[in-house]
Amino acid sequence: EKGKISLAFVVTADPTLTESEICDTVAKNLARFQWLKGVRFVDQIPKTPTGKILKKELRKLEAI
Repeated sequence: EKGKISLAFVVTADPTLTESEICDTVAKNLARFQWLKGVRFVDQIPKTPTGKILKKELRKLEAI
């Protein structure tokens, strides 16, 4: 959406994975306007009992 910042929430089993590696991969595979503005590593993505992503919870994490 216009005016939104592209922030990726990443759950990974690889502790050596870095924000720059993710951003570099995105930059190689997507148009410039789709590039990420940042990456947040999280233990899990907050979801409802039915498996839907809780976007409000992600927005709270974005503010941290």
